[in-house]
Amino acid sequence: PKQPQTEGRHESIELAEDAWEEPVLLAALRQLTERLMAQVRAGGAEIRRLTLDLRYADRDETRRSFDAPEPTALESEFLPVLPKLLADTWTRRVRIRSLRLSASRVYRPSPQLDLFAPPPRREADVKLASTIDRLRRRFGQTIVQRGFAA
Repeated sequence: PKQPQTEGRHESIELAEDAWEEPVLLAALRQLTERLMAQVRAGGAEIRRLTLDLRYADRDETRRSFDAPEPTALESEFLPVLPKLLADTWTRRVRIRSLRLSASRVYRPSPQLDLFAPPPRREADVKLASTIDRLRRRFGQTIVQRGFAA
């Protein structure tokens, strides 16, 4: 069984200019997600909850969370929900000054082997994510970037 932990991690970004363009904010949020999940993997953990905090230009803040159905260390499982998380959190028609993404409900996988092996696709995704993490540590964050359709 997996053991829940209370520790959490976070990543934040202060925008150079207050922004209201959704594509700009989503790109920043994706970048935060990739950096945050690299931290989670480096710690040998998995998470279930992502929390987005938005700070508006007038310094007011809003917060919303998303809970995954099961713990994961892969950003690919959180990326599809980011547009909805941003829409749910962005409750005011005010420009955004900064974003903060937090990981909580942290789990450490048990050293005991699972009765049922994870699906092969998930194993491949974990290996790919680990390889990308190593490349970014060695050559910088921009060496490999995820592409998104508009």
